[in-house]
Amino acid sequence: MSLFSSYCGRFRLSIGRVVACGLLTTTGLGAGPDPTLFSGRDIGSPILAGTTTTATDGMTVIVAGGQGIGLKSDQFHYAATNWEGDFDVKFRVAALGAADLWSKAGLMVRRDEAPGSPFAAVFTTPSGAGALYQSRATDGGTAVNVGFFPSNLPLGWLRLKRSGDAFTGYAGYDGLHWSPLGTSSVSLGTNALLGYAVTSHQTNQTTRAEMVNFADASNDSGVWGGCAGNCFLMSPGSVRARTGSASTRAR
Repeated sequence: MSLFSSYCGRFRLSIGRVVACGLLTTTGLGAGPDPTLFSGRDIGSPILAGTTTTATDGMTVIVAGGQGIGLKSDQFHYAATNWEGDFDVKFRVAALGAADLWSKAGLMVRRDEAPGSPFAAVFTTPSGAGALYQSRATDGGTAVNVGFFPSNLPLGWLRLKRSGDAFTGYAGYDGLHWSPLGTSSVSLGTNALLGYAVTSHQTNQTTRAEMVNFADASNDSGVWGGCAGNCFLMSPGSVRARTGSASTRAR
């Protein structure tokens, strides 16, 4: 039995008193833009340098160090390309090493490579901290974290949407149906950096992340109410949601 067809035997999503369980499918999902367009670089000069490798099957593997993404400056590995204008894209985090509970892998749009650059991003973690949306509105400003969704690796589906200066992050189980994590207004100009962002959240240790299925999400219409305070994962233990209120904790 495949991983996708065995979903109901492994995970269960509870929203209030309603339990949702069903088969996962990848119908309609494509490889999307060529991931070789994403070139790797370190942001914030982490002690341990990161690497980006793209396999022939489209998987992008990133090894990253860095003290983290958040507060007033960032330190991580970024595999990105210039992207002009609006977008609505998705991908799946297939693996993420647990160097720290707040190791993170996700998709980020960023004005430039400065450590305190404004950005908008959606991330997952390898722990009960789950998935979240994060943004910094101004140069050197304090980044804000909102939202929660169970990380559910290796089915860590994430989505990031831009419409002008409005950005929205989503997470989901199947790459077709989405829970909104958060939204923010960030002025990045029309031509910004877009790509995978990974941090170990440990200065002396790296983490390894695998990203696949980068694709257009503009035709995905399935959006439900979200996990703020009411959504938890039953697998094999229980991970309850954090509230959806904004936080500026170092993550």
